[in-house]
Amino acid sequence: MLDPVNLTIDSIQNGKKQFIEKYIKNPNLKNSWTKYVDTQGAFLHSALETQLEITSELTKTFMDTKLEKLYNPFAIDWFQASWDAYQQNNRK
Repeated sequence: MLDPVNLTIDSIQNGKKQFIEKYIKNPNLKNSWTKYVDTQGAFLHSALETQLEITSELTKTFMDTKLEKLYNPFAIDWFQASWDAYQQNNRK
């Protein structure tokens, strides 16, 4: 999943660099803009990687805590669940 997104980021950044190379004639300005585009690209790659790590960890945590009990009904303490439900109903 990450490769197409990285390819898209790199393609856009390379397009910006080609634009800078073709239309900006001042060498100082050209260097500054190229450095800016490189920094921007590095930031985007880093942000994408961080977002992927967060999403992966959230998915793993969700699967471990919630869905595991649905897939394995024996992992649930049915006696405790019944006792909790009984106590909640008798409080009324």
